[in-house]
Amino acid sequence: MIYIIIGPDGSGKTSLSKKLSELLNYNIIHMDKPITETDKLNMFNQYINILNNNDNIILDRAWYCEMVYGLIIRNKSYINLEQMYFLENLIKNKAIIIYCTDITQNLWNRCIFRGEDYIKSFDILDKIKNKYDEIINLNHNIPIFKYIIDERNSI
Repeated sequence: MIYIIIGPDGSGKTSLSKKLSELLNYNIIHMDKPITETDKLNMFNQYINILNNNDNIILDRAWYCEMVYGLIIRNKSYINLEQMYFLENLIKNKAIIIYCTDITQNLWNRCIFRGEDYIKSFDILDKIKNKYDEIINLNHNIPIFKYIIDERNSI
């Protein structure tokens, strides 16, 4: 099984990934933003390689994150809809997406609390959250579960 954990900053992606890893004894593959031009151009093939060579993993961030952050932060995503559907078809019978989210104010409060240095304004975070909502509402070949962290309880 492949668990794909996605969502805006402050939504609990990494915390959920760690908890699932402990419970399931799955390895976490943490995907971060591409830095070099080579990283950007190789991103799609890197995802294909990861998906073809791993059955029981947790992807902490995935191509959906690039589709959101790339468009909002860099005005260009290196993963498009056609590629998204191709990747989903590779794993459609062995994966689920867990979309971590919350209202923007709660996400922003968590970013401030942890000293977020990548997302520098409420407005940017709101755009990111809205873009995630847009992408999540597309037709997908993988089941999607929405997860809202409850800070009163452990994950």
